[in-house]
Amino acid sequence: MKEFGIPIIQSTPLTDRGSFRAHLNMAHHIAKIDVLAGLAEAATLHRYHRPTIHEGHDSTLRAVAIRLSNNCNRPGGFVPNDTYLDLDTHRLLLITG
Repeated sequence: MKEFGIPIIQSTPLTDRGSFRAHLNMAHHIAKIDVLAGLAEAATLHRYHRPTIHEGHDSTLRAVAIRLSNNCNRPGGFVPNDTYLDLDTHRLLLITG
């Protein structure tokens, strides 16, 4: 905000705990705004959007992009992936450990 001539945190001595906590709280909120603005910028730049959710027991994913593959410079570009999952025949088993 300095470029607008508005000092966010004025140079006041942090002699008491209340003043220190107030500055720390303000810095925390400024950091949150910075993170959210960065996520919004990335979503706009890469055309991300929120998925549509329903109450059924199946999932259809169309033209899914893995975050890392958006930044890869591969010949031919990115190939989107489609997936369909349900509780009957199209299941996924993920084994970890």
